Amino acid sequence: RNFLSHLITDKLKIFVDRLFYMIQNSVQLMRADRLFSGLILGLIAWIAEGIGFYLIVNNLGVDIDYSMSIGICAIAVLVGAISFLPGGLGSTEFTMGALLVAVAGATPAIAISATFFYRIATLWFAVFIGILCVSGLGYLKDTGQDQLVEKEK
Repeated sequence: RNFLSHLITDKLKIFVDRLFYMIQNSVQLMRADRLFSGLILGLIAWIAEGIGFYLIVNNLGVDIDYSMSIGICAIAVLVGAISFLPGGLGSTEFTMGALLVAVAGATPAIAISATFFYRIATLWFAVFIGILCVSGLGYLKDTGQDQLVEKEK
């Protein structure tokens, strides 16, 4: 019993130490100017995604306004985040398609198409850029140029 309480106490101490370390190091990110600029940048990004979704849905022939497209987009992405699946795969698409059919009056075929084009333009485009960047880093490492990058810092 003494061993178990000692083990739990050690684990709790490690957890608390890491928690305080994280809080100390995140203070710079919690400054008002950085929080505000991050909030503004995030808001611009969400609106841009909503407008992109609007353009896709509108070009597929569904009469939808900007606020509805931004709302559908935001709700679907949040549901995807809550699902804890990588990229919200499946749950984001289902929610977006269901909302397009239920709220915007789209046919299921158009809802699936709009969701497919939206996800290609957002999620999979970012994945492709990430693959290119990781490949580029691998190339730099293979050629020894990654040492130059470290020395310049």
